[in-house]
Amino acid sequence: MDVTKNILLFLILTFCWVEQLFAETINKVKLIYNTVNQKGSGGYQVIDNSGNQDIIVQEPMLLMQVGLNDEISLNAMISYDTWSSASDRAFDDSTSASLIGRQERNSYNAGIAVDKKKYGYSFNLGSSEEWDYTSKNFSIGAFKSFAEDNFVFGLNYSHYMDQTKLFDVSLDETKDFQDKTTQALSIDMSQILTQNSLLLFGHHFIKQSGALEGTLNTIDINGTRTEEVLPRQKNRQASYLKLIQSVNEEQAIHLSYRFYQDDWNIQSNTFEVSWLKSFYEDDAYLEIFYRIYDQTQYKNFDTQFQAEQEFMTSDADYEKLSSNQFGVIYNHQVELFDYDTELVLGYTHYQRDNNLSYDTLQLSVGVEF
Repeated sequence: MDVTKNILLFLILTFCWVEQLFAETINKVKLIYNTVNQKGSGGYQVIDNSGNQDIIVQEPMLLMQVGLNDEISLNAMISYDTWSSASDRAFDDSTSASLIGRQERNSYNAGIAVDKKKYGYSFNLGSSEEWDYTSKNFSIGAFKSFAEDNFVFGLNYSHYMDQTKLFDVSLDETKDFQDKTTQALSIDMSQILTQNSLLLFGHHFIKQSGALEGTLNTIDINGTRTEEVLPRQKNRQASYLKLIQSVNEEQAIHLSYRFYQDDWNIQSNTFEVSWLKSFYEDDAYLEIFYRIYDQTQYKNFDTQFQAEQEFMTSDADYEKLSSNQFGVIYNHQVELFDYDTELVLGYTHYQRDNNLSYDTLQLSVGVEF
């Protein structure tokens, strides 16, 4: 935590220094606080057979943006996650791992973006650390507008060089860090249909290789617990379509659909509808959304195994499932102490049919200098 505090102080001091250098440009600071309260009793992967997936997560985040000029901006992000998990405590009770006290993660990200109006590009570097997982990543993206800005094409590539520390249940000890690589390519487009209609669509490709198992995920083979075993590679892709329709000057409807599939023969469908309304001459808006999701089951998933197989998992996320999610977000732009300030309050409730639910609360304050 001391490292996090030092980096946080360094970023704040750097921002203040750079803000003075570029006082004529737009500079922003946003502080975000997220908290998640999850309840679940269907975690077949939990080592003590309780199925308990209760967890409370807290995550403060700091985002900063400095405009070097009208076209170039620098950005930085730091976040700290801490959680209390019933399944982690169960793992501690069943092994000598003693994970309690190390349930935290530090994340950092910094980048540069260039916006030439007709085209632009960006580059970002990031990292995160927790006791059993580390990640180093970078992303590069670009966009170009066509037909008098009626059509925009965007391309983004991300590369994650991760390491995960799995646990050997039979030896009651953690293994050495193993590599995990993720490559993601996103193709995103937008097309203005009419004065009141905008269509967004795209396709995403993700390739993962290496250790894809979860550190604490276990399976039951005839009453004996051991760690899950997954393939060393997974290719995923998803297509989406989103229509933004203006109802009048103060209201809009968003309709979206996403189809996902991978080479583990898992498929899913996501439908979402949201309603947005502006207030106070567009200084505030309210968004209410509802999302439906369904997923097929991974063929190597089972709640209990009778004999050892090449691949085995009891992770409830790979079970056939359906879920519903409801959310409300309120955003208000005000002037405080002569600074343009953004206040955001958000709440979501998630419920799925294999005994898991969670509630998320988000508070954020952003200041523009």
